[in-house]
Amino acid sequence: MNFSFWRIKFPSIVTAWIFLLSLQLNYYAQPKEKEIHAVLINKISSYLVWPENTLDDTVFNIGVYGDDKFGKLLDELFKERQVFNKEIKVKKVRSSADLLKCNSVFFAEIPKADLLEMLIKIVNKPILTFGNSKGYSKLGIHVNFYISENRIRFEINEDALKRSGLYAPPSLLKLAEPMNRN
Repeated sequence: MNFSFWRIKFPSIVTAWIFLLSLQLNYYAQPKEKEIHAVLINKISSYLVWPENTLDDTVFNIGVYGDDKFGKLLDELFKERQVFNKEIKVKKVRSSADLLKCNSVFFAEIPKADLLEMLIKIVNKPILTFGNSKGYSKLGIHVNFYISENRIRFEINEDALKRSGLYAPPSLLKLAEPMNRN
């Protein structure tokens, strides 16, 4: 190859490689869906108004029912974070007894019958519930994540929140897809 080839093509080749590398780096720099769920769980939990004397003095317990990988991610992300100036502890929920020790629970994709069985045990208790499966909020999950137009969004079941004694301020409800506002 002659010198003129490299003089003309080399800048184009370098530019193409830089462009491809930046695309790859941009792809890896994007937060993953579960990481966004984790941040939203933290933020939404802190925006809600909780009944008096329902929160432990030192620890905010987040339970995970189902996807153990998500529990490990939450554990990692919440090491240095707090809710209501309380340390966050992530627990694996295996039974209704575990469930009752939580302030908040994330239900991964599980059979609807299992979900309903667990929700019945906490329906009137101030335990905030999260999910990420279609139809979960209609079953009684308080906050359900979904993807619309390539963005993670959430819906809030305001009636289920009220039954649990939890209150979502209007500023939070404006950000959510309404389920059943009166």
